[in-house]
Amino acid sequence: MLYEYFGNVFHMEKREEWFSGKIKYSIIDVEIKNSQLYLPQTYQGAPVGSWKMPKEKGAGIEMLFIPASIEDIDVRNQFPDLKKLEVESGNKKFSTDGQMLLSSDGKKLLYCFAAGNRETLTLEREIKKIGKEAFRHTMCKKIIFKNPDVSVEGNAFN
Repeated sequence: MLYEYFGNVFHMEKREEWFSGKIKYSIIDVEIKNSQLYLPQTYQGAPVGSWKMPKEKGAGIEMLFIPASIEDIDVRNQFPDLKKLEVESGNKKFSTDGQMLLSSDGKKLLYCFAAGNRETLTLEREIKKIGKEAFRHTMCKKIIFKNPDVSVEGNAFN
């Protein structure tokens, strides 16, 4: 199913939870038409709960907005032009510092996004854990840790 939203075209997939019967939609692809990517919160009255971004789709995106309904993200590419990341308040899984995708409490770095476009990145003291593939497809050559006790999940830098 195709859904045009804020000028971009989203490929949607309907999913029904087996235990509750509730309908949720997943974004399985995006046709990028402009520099601002606003992920939809709902489609046909049901929440959009996940987003999968295929390889080689991030170029040209300067701003990314993640709504409160998104609970799962699978990003497989780089966003070389991204300058700003926003996560809607009330999102139970994610937060941001404007550059990186963090867990809702801000203690786990999930994905670098715009911060990954810098050669040097400083991780603030609040970050206690670096998630799996957090630096995947980034250009960072140097990372400065303000917290000496950061733990790192496998393949964080692949």
